[in-house]
Formats: sequence, C-alpha cells, structure tokens
Amino acid sequence: SFSTEDLIILDLLKRQEPVPERLRDRLTALVDAGVVERRGRKKHILSQRYYRFVDQTGRYTRLTGVGRKRSKLLLLTHIEQNQRDGSRMKDLMDVLPDHSRNQVKGLLKELRDEGLVHCRGVTRGARWYLGPRPRC
Repeated sequence: SFSTEDLIILDLLKRQEPVPERLRDRLTALVDAGVVERRGRKKHILSQRYYRFVDQTGRYTRLTGVGRKRSKLLLLTHIEQNQRDGSRMKDLMDVLPDHSRNQVKGLLKELRDEGLVHCRGVTRGARWYLGPRPRC
C-alpha cells in the first residue's frame, strides 16, 4: 500500500515535475516496488509496468528516449538518404530533436571513429557523408 507522500510523488512524476527534497527518501522504496525507475542520478520516471497498465506504452518510450545505438542508426539513415548533397548539422539535429548539439556531435564523432561517416567542410558549410574520409 502507498502512503500519501508516495501518491504525491507519483503524481509529480506523472506530470514530469521535480520531487521536493523532503520527499526524495521515499523514491528508493518506490523503485524497489517497481513503480518508479531511476534515470540518471537524480531523475526518476514512472515505470514501464505503470505505462503498460494505463495503456500508454508510447509515452514511456518517449520519456526514456531512444537508445544510443538507435540514435546512431537514425543519423546513419539520414546521412544515407542525403548522400548526394550531404547532411548539415542543422538537419541532423532535427533527426534527434531531444538531443543537444553536443550530444549529436558526440554521436557523429563515434560514427566517424568507426569509419562509417566523414565530414567535408567546416562551420555552416560542413556536410556529413557515408564512409571513411577518402584519401587524396
């Protein structure tokens, strides 16, 4: 059974509002009960089990975001579809709207280090293409 404080926490998490410091000690019990999931050091969301129960599994996926592998795959797909003209950073950021510019740059760096993409140009003229950088 849940206490009044637990129900307040669940309501706050449902509305995606921060949990006050005075209620944070109850979060561990809610995580142990499987009602809440920890996402990062201080971020918590309602569990997948909860969203399945209320028939809102899509909302859970949106809140948890797509994984790193899927994000890289989305970037690769976009770059492949725009291979002729190349992909601008602005367009790549539109592919992953929940990611910051630095996060997208980090994913592109990983893809470049793996030899899957390369960049031609600098600043606003830079374009991303499939494959490793061609040798001159």
